[in-house]
Amino acid sequence: MSRIKEILRTKSILIPGRQPGGGFQSLPLGLLAGETAVPFTVYLKIRPRGHPRPLYLQCCPKGEVFPRRWQARMQELKISRVYIRREESPQALPFVQQKFNEMLAAKARGNREKARWGYEAALLWLQHLFALERDHLSEELEIGFNLIENLYEIIMEEKDPGGLVLDLWRQEGLPAHGLHSCLLGLGFARYLGWQEKDVKALGFTALVHDVGLTEVPRAILEKPNPLTRIEKGLIQNHPRAGFTILWNSPVCRWQSLLTVMQHHENCDGSGYPERLKLRQIHPWARILRILDSFEAMVSTRHWRAARPPKEALWSLRRGWEKYRIYDPDYLSHFIKFLAGSRILGK
Repeated sequence: MSRIKEILRTKSILIPGRQPGGGFQSLPLGLLAGETAVPFTVYLKIRPRGHPRPLYLQCCPKGEVFPRRWQARMQELKISRVYIRREESPQALPFVQQKFNEMLAAKARGNREKARWGYEAALLWLQHLFALERDHLSEELEIGFNLIENLYEIIMEEKDPGGLVLDLWRQEGLPAHGLHSCLLGLGFARYLGWQEKDVKALGFTALVHDVGLTEVPRAILEKPNPLTRIEKGLIQNHPRAGFTILWNSPVCRWQSLLTVMQHHENCDGSGYPERLKLRQIHPWARILRILDSFEAMVSTRHWRAARPPKEALWSLRRGWEKYRIYDPDYLSHFIKFLAGSRILGK
């Protein structure tokens, strides 16, 4: 106990840290507000002086209420996140979803605040999903579709969905990429005037479109050096792997399966895995190709910094003008969709 108090008094060795490391993943500190006992053990991420790597210090055992005084002190130190062990995410999921449902039901809460909680709930679910073995993945997909129902309602209430999505960017990595693409897809499909069921289906498809990458070794996905031919082949097989994983899911429509299979096809025939051309590619896949590219450009990668949204849109336009990679009609609409967002002026 005295060690924890010492840490909470010493700002210089506390680090908020956005990226979970090792076997830990982060949660927002605000999740622990109130008098509810947490069904998982809570840790602080710390970096003791002279230590080369961050450490994780247990600060609230499973089954206890997170002390208010610690929360207040952490807020003073601008520490916004705590950590749990990845193996406890199944216990954390219902807890986070319940908090999200309570937030949605609270009339006094603003749409942006609800969106932030929805972001956290969906991200935790994706992190959990992508850590599962293939045989257990399909069992979890209905939870993801229920999350889409709530995210859809939030997007429909938002006057500037593009700005909302870009404001929500909090994390990096494979699960976050799916979530960002999903939110962009919900906003863009709404902009296009689609029917509700199709907006939700596209959002769900974007949420899980890279599930096939769970079968590619992490060392290959994070490799800083050029990939070998075999390594490229493994990555380029992920659309087929995703199609296979999702095949038996009752929440996946045929359009969704085709979109997962084709989301890396380019309209000039230079994509993979089938080298299809514009008219051979499902319209949803043509949209997801744009969303996928834009999200990757405006997100940080371990080998480069994130691009500003306006620069990313220009890059997409140049990609069409020079190589005819993207569907020109959807690309034009997507640029108009984000052009009205206040965040492009930043």
